[in-house]
Amino acid sequence: MKNIKSIALLLISTCLIFSCKKKETTETPQVTNTTPVPPAHVSSMTAKVNAVDWSMASDQYGPFTYLSKSGISRGFGGQNSFTAPYSVISLNFYCTVGTYTLSNVGNYSARYSVGSTIYNVNTGTINITSIDTSGVKSPFIDKFKCTFSFITDTIGNQSYNITNGIVDFEK
Repeated sequence: MKNIKSIALLLISTCLIFSCKKKETTETPQVTNTTPVPPAHVSSMTAKVNAVDWSMASDQYGPFTYLSKSGISRGFGGQNSFTAPYSVISLNFYCTVGTYTLSNVGNYSARYSVGSTIYNVNTGTINITSIDTSGVKSPFIDKFKCTFSFITDTIGNQSYNITNGIVDFEK
């Protein structure tokens, strides 16, 4: 009878050991989002200067821009290089959407600078398609989109024809 108890105890122990064995599990594959994340907006300013491509310089810190504010008037400019020689296209405007004539003085003006020489607009137009001056991201301009073209005045027998100008700026 002692043997039967020992055998029964052994069988019960064996059953308990095998029944406590960890069950194999299959891992559920993790679902990954396959929707591409849109890239951050890259601000740009491009034009043709005397039929040669011109674009605003940019680096890991963003575009090389000049922003200014005076009452309801704003200024936006881009520089094509971080080092000399460089050129700058500057636009001054009121904060209203629409198409306007550029002039040397007044609410809508432009200039092109090469080094320290400044060429003011002689004739031209600017078409402001979007502007946001709410001050959420910048005290000057949060968003500015326009097209422009102008011809500069002449200094020392040199003038510039700026065409196909486009600004797509978001702070």
